[in-house]
Amino acid sequence: MLKKILCLTFIALGVFGPLRSNAEHLFPGKWWYMPEFSEKLNVSDEQKQQLNTLYLDNRRKLIELRSDLKKEGLELSNLVEQEPLNETAVMEAFHRLDTVRSKLSEERFQYILGVRKILGQEKFQELQATFKMYRKKMRRHSDEDGEQ
Repeated sequence: MLKKILCLTFIALGVFGPLRSNAEHLFPGKWWYMPEFSEKLNVSDEQKQQLNTLYLDNRRKLIELRSDLKKEGLELSNLVEQEPLNETAVMEAFHRLDTVRSKLSEERFQYILGVRKILGQEKFQELQATFKMYRKKMRRHSDEDGEQ
């Protein structure tokens, strides 16, 4: 029983752990509507429309891939629990899961590249710097709230 619990815990961490770490590097939602970003970067209406299209397309793909990831995780978990253990089937399921995880990561990166294409190099670098300052500000604010 303990072996089963440890195995399922390992699978869950392997599936969902990378999702959180990657998400931290993305820009927050529709940032181009946040004055702190859009005014500083002077984002045009045309760029906002392009960013909206990119954002929606990306989110649709991410929803599909997350669903696929959960399905593959379920299949892997099910195979690990079966007796007798079919190691070949488990490894094949693991590779399918890893492939979906890779596609999810690639889709996130494609979004970042799309933002870079729309904004151009200069605005993109400024966005990165602004987002870095924004994250620091949010962390400080969160730390202050936690101390009270």
